[in-house]
Amino acid sequence: MEDTIPHLERKAAEDFVTNRLLCELPEDPNDLTWINNIIKSFQKHIPYQNITLLQDEIKGVPQWDNIYNDCIVTSKGGLCLSLNVALAAIFSAFGLPCYLVSATYVATKTEGVHSIVLLECKSSNSQHRRSSNRISRRSSLISRLKNIYLADVGCGFPTLQAIHLYSELGKVFSDCGLEYKFVQRRNMYERLHRKGDEIPEEEKNIIRNGWRVVFSFTLTPRPFEHFQKTMEPIYLDPVTSPYFTEIDVVRYFSKHDMIALKNDFVIMSSMKESKEKTFSNLETELNTLYSNELPNKDLSKDMEVVWFDDYIRKVKLKCSRLFLAKVIMQFFPMIPDYETEKAIGIFYDERNAFEEELAKLCH
Repeated sequence: MEDTIPHLERKAAEDFVTNRLLCELPEDPNDLTWINNIIKSFQKHIPYQNITLLQDEIKGVPQWDNIYNDCIVTSKGGLCLSLNVALAAIFSAFGLPCYLVSATYVATKTEGVHSIVLLECKSSNSQHRRSSNRISRRSSLISRLKNIYLADVGCGFPTLQAIHLYSELGKVFSDCGLEYKFVQRRNMYERLHRKGDEIPEEEKNIIRNGWRVVFSFTLTPRPFEHFQKTMEPIYLDPVTSPYFTEIDVVRYFSKHDMIALKNDFVIMSSMKESKEKTFSNLETELNTLYSNELPNKDLSKDMEVVWFDDYIRKVKLKCSRLFLAKVIMQFFPMIPDYETEKAIGIFYDERNAFEEELAKLCH
């Protein structure tokens, strides 16, 4: 199945892991601790972002050379195809069997617009082992599931560890205030959310016991070339794709700390020991930037605060055009400044044009 993944030289993978992700090289690529460190570090150092797509005058589904440059060489990141293909290429370069599968979001009308990495990891981690007697009568597929893990660094939501698609189905994970889990329904697997994010209108009708379906997928391997067609609506169609009229940028620094920009809002989560009026490191940095750019404004009064489980809080702050650019440049320095400035200009031009058209219709 490795031939479904673009080839990356082992030396390039080693340089990326040590110099970009700041992780150690593995003694055994099947080591689940190492795999999880790569997944967490990837989401910290390689952002999910549509800045590059938005400002690019020549739109197109990323080829391997684009992905190699955007993720492996410059670390400026991209959308799911770039991020997850890069991750798969890294794992494959270390000899870890992996492949891509196609997923469909509930909130879109087009199938197969998300890619996911599945790993065949023969981990000796005891928490994921089950007695062979219990599966002696199961099919060979179920037996193989004992070694299959999901890795997804490209959906824009936190998935800060590999998910075992045998023993961890139904297990509730909580990262940066988001509660999520994976379940199986017949031959289909689903990612479900319960709380911690905004609910798209299309997902409100598919809620079961408080959980809603975000996307679904099967275990069918797909070659990299498969996505060149299925991803066209995302990268080429301004009617279908939200990324021609939105700004989406996010980094996950830890299980509790993240920063994202959604259009002209900054969203940040951090962990607190109590509901004190103190800033985390990220909030301190944002507060300093806010004070420098807007000396007559008070960040604590301008931001909305939402608490999760009494110790994780998310702040939401509406930005001006100038401050939005400053925040991206400060917290996402791997994205070139000229790309940020151009993308923000396009975003505001599109929004102003939409508001003008709306005003005409209202009159």
